[in-house]
Amino acid sequence: MGRSFSKRLVVDASVARAASETDHPVSSACRRILEEIRTVCHRVVLSGDLRREWSDHASRFSRTWLASMENARKLVRVEATDAAHVLIANIEESGLSKRQQSAARKDVHLVAAAQATDGIVVSLDQKARRAFRALAATHRELGKLMWVDPSEAADEYLAWLRHGGTRSGHRRLGTGQD
Repeated sequence: MGRSFSKRLVVDASVARAASETDHPVSSACRRILEEIRTVCHRVVLSGDLRREWSDHASRFSRTWLASMENARKLVRVEATDAAHVLIANIEESGLSKRQQSAARKDVHLVAAAQATDGIVVSLDQKARRAFRALAATHRELGKLMWVDPSEAADEYLAWLRHGGTRSGHRRLGTGQD
């Protein structure tokens, strides 16, 4: 599969924490999506903030997976601090509730890294997804971003990754669905 097929995916530490070698459905789904990312030749994006989160929260399986991605040169390092500052300002000026603002600020680094790459976030954090989806109503550029939760419709997401991870449909933040 060619480089044009390969996507740069921002994988949240929530996925790294959940992806262990247990039979729990969420653990299994997270582990399968990480394996699929590596198999299909997608790449993983890490900013400094995200690297620290992975260091603090990743399971043994995820640490081994990340090392294999780095060894295969499938790791993309980005620093999107300017974009994060703009997003924080947008969040603070938005009409989001305090709870939504808090959820969005906590994961602003994910969205900033996604904006700097191929616009795809892989995360279990539904609160942040809902907050950014609400923010996308007034900030159209956010509506183009994809938010993939591997615990939902795992087989669908695996097939989606195999077919290039295109940005379309219900995975986009701008669709208005939860």
